[in-house]
Formats: sequence, C-alpha cells, structure tokens
Amino acid sequence: MFKFDVKAMVDDLNKVYLSEIEVLTDWLWAQVQAKAPPEVRRDMIGKEIKIIGNQVIGTVWAGGIGALTTEWGSGSLADESNPAWETYTQSKYYNPSRFSYGHPISGRPKGSYINLDNEIKYSSGRMEGLNLERWLPPREPQHWLREIVQLSRPYVVERLLNVVQTFPFYKYITDGR
Repeated sequence: MFKFDVKAMVDDLNKVYLSEIEVLTDWLWAQVQAKAPPEVRRDMIGKEIKIIGNQVIGTVWAGGIGALTTEWGSGSLADESNPAWETYTQSKYYNPSRFSYGHPISGRPKGSYINLDNEIKYSSGRMEGLNLERWLPPREPQHWLREIVQLSRPYVVERLLNVVQTFPFYKYITDGR
C-alpha cells in the first residue's frame, strides 16, 4: 500500500512556485526598467506579488503620462484598443473639452486639474476646446511594454515548466509504514 502526502506536496510546491514568481517578477521589472523609453519615469515602474487563495500573482507595471503615451500613443494617434481607454475617458484625468471624435490634444477649461503623473496643473482656459496638435504633436503608440511581455513569455513559461519538471514528487510517496 502506498501513501501520498498531498497536503505536504501542495504546500511545498506552492513555496517553490512563490519563490520562482518572486524571481520572475524581479526579472521582468528589471526588463521594464532597462527597456522603457526615456520618457517613462523610472520611479513610476513598480512590481508587486500577491497571494490570493492558492494563486501567486506577480505584477509589473509602468505608470504616469510617459508610460501611457509611449505605450498607447496620444491625441488623435492614441490607440483606442487600450483596455483602459473607456475608464480613462470617463476619469478625472481626461480633458472634458476634447472632441468626441478623433480625440485630438486640445486646450482645457479654465482651472486646475490633475495630470497622469498626479501633478496639479492649471489651465488659463484661453485655448479650451482648440485642437493643439499643431504645437503639441500627437504620438503614435510604441507598444513597448506589450512587446516586453510577448518576448518574455517563452522564458517565463520555460522557468515555470522547469519548476514542475524538477519538483521531487517522489518524496511525497511512501510505502505506508
């Protein structure tokens, strides 16, 4: 008769995966730090590891206006396939004076507002609603972060598969004595 200590095996496998996710999250964070365009503020590149139930989730992100505009573009060239586009256009960050079509960069209403770097700015309102792309050219999306994720995927999958392939499952099977 054989005995299989499933609880101990799952606990130990989770510990090994947690360790590997920490390593991979640090590695991916370093990739983003190194490959982000110069406009991206390095202090706005972050990482986090969460354990939710039986899941370990490693997250790396780049925030701020530099990350947003280099990844997704700006003004009339912004990529509206951004999964956060609708949330952004409904948020306090979005200029309410922008045209509803084409979304060119335009002047803001008079008053203070918070930009995507969480800085308080002030608009005189003189250019409200005017298309400013002649002076502030829109940017095409570079999708640099998406590219890092796509290029990193094979390495990450290889490392995670290696965890399963090298895990000593046999240690949890005994002859029942």
